Amino acid sequence: MKDTILSVALLLAFIFLLGPTWAAEEVSFPAQRSLNQLESNYRQSVINGWRMFQTSFAGDGIACVNCHLNHDQMIGWAGGYPKVEVFDGTPYSVKTLRQVVLETLATHTDLPKSRREAMADDLAAYISWWGDGQLVTPGMSRDTKPALMDLDELAISASSGNNLFYRDGSSRCNSCHGVANKISGEGKIPLKRSFATFPKYDVNLKRVVTLDSFLTTHLAEHAGIKDREQITALAAYLADLARGENLRPGTLRANNLRSNMNAN
Repeated sequence: MKDTILSVALLLAFIFLLGPTWAAEEVSFPAQRSLNQLESNYRQSVINGWRMFQTSFAGDGIACVNCHLNHDQMIGWAGGYPKVEVFDGTPYSVKTLRQVVLETLATHTDLPKSRREAMADDLAAYISWWGDGQLVTPGMSRDTKPALMDLDELAISASSGNNLFYRDGSSRCNSCHGVANKISGEGKIPLKRSFATFPKYDVNLKRVVTLDSFLTTHLAEHAGIKDREQITALAAYLADLARGENLRPGTLRANNLRSNMNAN
């Protein structure tokens, strides 16, 4: 009897010792990169966003950090959007992270629209840095499971984005971008991983942009699309393609993406 008890005790002790190893394998994400490891333009955008996060732009003196003291809560935000988000009377719809940042600035600051628009991408860059290395999980920005109707709404949006990407006509997206896994040139990032690299520096706009901002400009110029719902739908489609990929915002080339995955 004593031998049996001793064997069970040893087995439990062995399992306990192995437990942390098993858990680490289940949630094995690339480490969050330090500021010095980030692409220089993206790093500056993160710093700008951090300053904005600490600063009040309202008469009551409240800043973002006053409500979001625990930055660990922000880890899932970048990979969890687009998703349905409703707060303070904002409309029920699928939104990108940038849209939610803009809605927050509109309801919690005294800033004019032009200033809010100018700040949104830097704030999103800062938030995205906290999700660096985490998985893309559209619709799941928190630990709690979202409502099924919210996930259904997101699926409808992503499906609309898919249809938009492959629509007929000379302005269809896939006429230039091909299929999801195709790499169209040296150093190019595959389409299915592109979502995971935003926000990042855009050489044409000469600033760091979110995917939302990039699509807004790119679709208007190349496809004549300016509809807010369609832009969000395409972002939802690209997020769905990247589902399960690790976030590495600021990445400009595929070789950087590979090396960043191993950054400690």
